[in-house]
Amino acid sequence: QALSRQPKEERMRYLRQQQSQGKMKARNGTQQLMKVHQLFLLAMVLILLACSPKKASTVSNTEEGGAHRDALLDTYRSSRKMLFVYGTGDSLAAQAYRALFAGMGSSGGAMSMVVRSDREVTDAELQSNSIYLIGTPENNRVLKRILPQLPLNVTDHAVEFNQHQYGATAVLTLGFYPNPLAPSMPLNLCTGADEKAVLAHMRQVLGQPYFMYAISSWGYLLEEDGLQKVMGFFDESDPKQWKIGTKTHWDFSDDGLLVQEQANIAYFDHQRTFNPALADSITTEQLRAWGKLQAQFGWKLPAQKMPVHLYPSAEIKGMATGFTEASSLDLGDGSVHIVVHPENAKHENIAGNLWLIRQQLGRAKMPQLELGLSIWPTEHWHIDSWQDWANDFFREGCILTLPEMLDEDIWQHESPYLKGCMSAVLVDLLLRKWGATKFVSFYQSPDKKALLAMADAFQAFDINSRNIRKFRMPKEWPKLQKAFNFAHEGYQVFNGYASNEASHSLQYLATDLHCNAVAVIPYAGYEDVKRPSWLEFSNGAGSENDESIVHCIYSAKQAGMQVMIKPQVWPWNSWTGEIEMSNEADWATFFDHYYRWMRHYAIMADMYDADILCVGVEFSKATLQRPDDWRNMISRLSEIAGCKLTYAANWGAEFEECKFWDALDYIGVNCYYPISKKEKPKQKDLNEGFAAVVDKIERVAQAAKKPVLFTEVGFRSCTTPWANPHAEAEDRAVDVEAQAACYRAMIEGLASRSWCEGIYLWKWPAYMDDGRYDLTGFTPLGKPAEALVRDWFGQK
Repeated sequence: QALSRQPKEERMRYLRQQQSQGKMKARNGTQQLMKVHQLFLLAMVLILLACSPKKASTVSNTEEGGAHRDALLDTYRSSRKMLFVYGTGDSLAAQAYRALFAGMGSSGGAMSMVVRSDREVTDAELQSNSIYLIGTPENNRVLKRILPQLPLNVTDHAVEFNQHQYGATAVLTLGFYPNPLAPSMPLNLCTGADEKAVLAHMRQVLGQPYFMYAISSWGYLLEEDGLQKVMGFFDESDPKQWKIGTKTHWDFSDDGLLVQEQANIAYFDHQRTFNPALADSITTEQLRAWGKLQAQFGWKLPAQKMPVHLYPSAEIKGMATGFTEASSLDLGDGSVHIVVHPENAKHENIAGNLWLIRQQLGRAKMPQLELGLSIWPTEHWHIDSWQDWANDFFREGCILTLPEMLDEDIWQHESPYLKGCMSAVLVDLLLRKWGATKFVSFYQSPDKKALLAMADAFQAFDINSRNIRKFRMPKEWPKLQKAFNFAHEGYQVFNGYASNEASHSLQYLATDLHCNAVAVIPYAGYEDVKRPSWLEFSNGAGSENDESIVHCIYSAKQAGMQVMIKPQVWPWNSWTGEIEMSNEADWATFFDHYYRWMRHYAIMADMYDADILCVGVEFSKATLQRPDDWRNMISRLSEIAGCKLTYAANWGAEFEECKFWDALDYIGVNCYYPISKKEKPKQKDLNEGFAAVVDKIERVAQAAKKPVLFTEVGFRSCTTPWANPHAEAEDRAVDVEAQAACYRAMIEGLASRSWCEGIYLWKWPAYMDDGRYDLTGFTPLGKPAEALVRDWFGQK
């Protein structure tokens, strides 16, 4: 049921999330995708459209011969075939290309690969296929033929693009551009001035398990010396003459310039971020942390200066490097990359500490020691100090034991917040017990048995009872939470949670639609609903990673809204309501893994002042069969989160028969009850139908003696959305008035219901440009229902 109310491309969220775990290598802009089973290739190809800004799904090729990118992607999808054409002007390069494609075999999976040389390919093939041209214009005669009609130029020694000239090592790719020989067919290309550079790039692209994802992920991408310089999407407002984009265009050509040297730090600027006062602050803080390490270990600072690159936001850092963390260390060239956005005001430069540690001790054999030592000298770590967080965690029983920390499986899947804090506690313990000399020796040659012998001492952390965190009640808790579920549906940085567009969308909700709350939704995939499995944390730059969730919390708070963190599990081939274990051992494992995953977001809620944590969404079988396990988990999470708790039950039996409502602050219902069986109901019929649903929900609220949050409620803008509100549109026609009629029924039905304290409409996009073309989707953006929400939420 939950599965069916999502856009089709979201059915493969699990696969997309698995892909997003592979980050781009720092500073080379090359995405390293996880090697998931080839069976999933078809699913990845199906979601290519989610990677680019969308135009209306009904748009088609114009009569004059122009085409929109979406139409070109659809053309490719319908054929499932790509014609690769390589150049033969350079015989050695041609031989290398042939060997490269021969090595590919039929690994295109669902995609049929056809390979031709520029000498053997025919005009009929070029005009009737999705084509990919490879090589320099000098060596590929097809590319040379159409080059004058493309928005680029390649000479013997340079690539010219967007009125800028790049050197011989530059490689430029186009993804799904109108083919000048047949404008309704897609052209992809990889070209440059140097055949070796082009060949190296193609080896990298075709070596990825989902190379079609890399091909289509940008409209254009220019790399030079392994660094991303320019990327974006063309402006297709005139489909006959695509132009370089403006809103979706990023240029890092002049970035990375050395702007100042202070003490032992060299500062490099990105997107005009640098100012002297900022550098002074970073330098002071870094020297203080280094001073603590120097005092402990007797180190001297290296003669070389630490290179520090500054970025104005997680979005820009993610675009440039593939990493969105507040600070990160490039293990390749030893450079440090820092986000200096206000949301990171109390995050010290952990990567700068790691830089010095690597200089002095090399890489640790145990990641726990390296992580802990990089956090240990800081005064601020995620707003407060790591000592303050350790105090809370031990008091709340929210810790990792030493055996758990040394268990590779647990370590790999645990909360980064918990791992960081516990590692700092461990390092502090070892330094106090052993001193610097023995610690360094152990750091370089660790002995797990010796470490396990200190398990009791580790758990005897001295809790400071004078510093106990209290529940943070908002200054003015609203009588009614007027909210949307905030949807992250783009999978590049610019159209996801970490983006400036997400901040703009949140501000729009607060200012234009009078929202006072919002739900932010991180996802985790789940492979088999009948077997327990770990739940992964997203960490790809374009995913719902921690930095992007924090960015949304910060932006929503800046806009004056409360925030619910609403983590959701996404079985890639089913629905959370079908998760059901067959024995006690599997149930125990399931709840252990799920608690560890949810605990991470409880910690996040406490760290970043979220107002509500939703502890689960639509686990129909798991909740009805295992209420005591849920009650126990809720009790543990309530000690950690520092905010109110709810659970989002599926409409029907799960909501109506749930046994643990008393353990929560709010009853939560994902309300997709049908409100009419008629094909053409009158407004009165819809009003009565929704009123009957509300009466049913009220009876549950009265029995539980708890207020209700409609954690999800909404209707599609297609024909008959009232019949099965959760269902996909499929072949139903667009009908914005039908959606509006259902909204009117909802507004009337919820009037004067004092037990209802929150309405979280499903849904609102982080990237509003996409949402405006969700023609049969749930969002009211740009539809008559939006005006109804504006008037409704605007009422005092």
